[in-house]
Amino acid sequence: MNTLYIDKDGILSDNDFTVTDDDGEDVFRVVICNSGKEIIVTLYNMSGETVSVIRSKSSPASPKYNIFFGEAICAVVSSRFSLFSADVKIDSVNGAFTVNGNCSAPAYSLYNNGKMFGSIAKKWFDSGAAYCITTCADENTAFFVSIVLAVELCVKKLTL
Repeated sequence: MNTLYIDKDGILSDNDFTVTDDDGEDVFRVVICNSGKEIIVTLYNMSGETVSVIRSKSSPASPKYNIFFGEAICAVVSSRFSLFSADVKIDSVNGAFTVNGNCSAPAYSLYNNGKMFGSIAKKWFDSGAAYCITTCADENTAFFVSIVLAVELCVKKLTL
């Protein structure tokens, strides 16, 4: 298991931010480029190497984000607004993903092919709120963080 934190204000803004671990050490740097027509989010490791790129393929009513690792699309995260929350769909080369919980809160778990993949929940600190991301396997950490970022972008786009 791997637990990481994203500052709530970072994920909800168009500003760059970092993803930290339990010790407060930076694990990933997230750079956001919003041209107005397209959003590109790049996840870097702390050596400065690109880990993943998230690119929007959105319409106002149905945002969609492609997650690239290298040149290959590894997942597509899309959503549409339902009566009480965002309805999120994740298509992946890694198999079927299901979301259990409320992506708008955020308080949800992701399952991959029926097995727990990771979870996200809001956690309060003295300095403010953060999103607590827990992955079930360390080797899936970057992929899970990328999915969480794409889900949050979908939810943010639907609520603007």
